[in-house]
Amino acid sequence: MLTSIQFTQLAQAAWSGTTFFASIVSYRSASGYAATSYRVSYHPGEVGSQCFQEERPCPFAAVLAAVQAAATAGVAVCVSTAGAVVAQAEHLFAGAPAPALAPPVVCAGCGEGRDHFGECGCSYVPVAASRYFHA
Repeated sequence: MLTSIQFTQLAQAAWSGTTFFASIVSYRSASGYAATSYRVSYHPGEVGSQCFQEERPCPFAAVLAAVQAAATAGVAVCVSTAGAVVAQAEHLFAGAPAPALAPPVVCAGCGEGRDHFGECGCSYVPVAASRYFHA
């Protein structure tokens, strides 16, 4: 369903901590039986601290279960943010169109949009009008 990179990015986006592991486990028998599961392991502390690992056949369920396990144990995680991240990923992977970009902010004075610094044409002085201009 998801590639390893996509699953890792999903697991990282849903976790408010620093350390995690995400892996896809695939099994195929000689008779042709195949199964895939998604495993997430969240580590809120240093080495030796408690670990919250969940494995599910659905990548979205695995991520939510691991975050919920950490929250149930009292770890300060943002379950609502994880839920929103997973819901948005499910929405996009289901083939829904990407969310529309926010409309640009336009200056009421000059009618220009904002640049990367959040400024418009009103904020800039032409070089020729500055005291640093020399011909």
